[in-house]
Amino acid sequence: MKTGDMAMLSKAIHFGLRATKAVLRRIGTRLATRLHCATLGALGSGSVMQAGVSFAPPGNVRIGSGCYFWRGVHASSEEQTGVLEIANRVQINLDVHLDFTGDLRIAEDVLISEGAVLYTHDHGLDPRSKPAVLPKTVDRDARSDPAAVPAYRGQCCGRRGRNCGW
Repeated sequence: MKTGDMAMLSKAIHFGLRATKAVLRRIGTRLATRLHCATLGALGSGSVMQAGVSFAPPGNVRIGSGCYFWRGVHASSEEQTGVLEIANRVQINLDVHLDFTGDLRIAEDVLISEGAVLYTHDHGLDPRSKPAVLPKTVDRDARSDPAAVPAYRGQCCGRRGRNCGW
């Protein structure tokens, strides 16, 4: 086989594998979205979950329409009473952790950057103590800084049309 033929074959294999991976990713996204539709308290139309998104407990989560969750998003509550409410057109990027032990509400048109962490509780100096909760609201049109960790004491993140800068 000639060098030119080998290069063409190599490219064909490369692009064939990329196309296969894209198809499998789309199938995984559809399956993940359907799974979350069946388990969450509510999931609005047009919302999409990539594979690898998790909610615990899922019944306490309500998500509006047109939202997008990248893989690696994890939302959890240490208490069974915590509530997560996400309004319409919210995008939560790769590897974000949302704590909703103290209730977390995210308004419309919010973008949470990759790697951000939002806490709604604190254990003080004893990590085994009962969590002290503080409900948190993320304002409409807020945008987080990459890898932001908002202070526990702040009740509200962001202001309309401005960077959240948590």
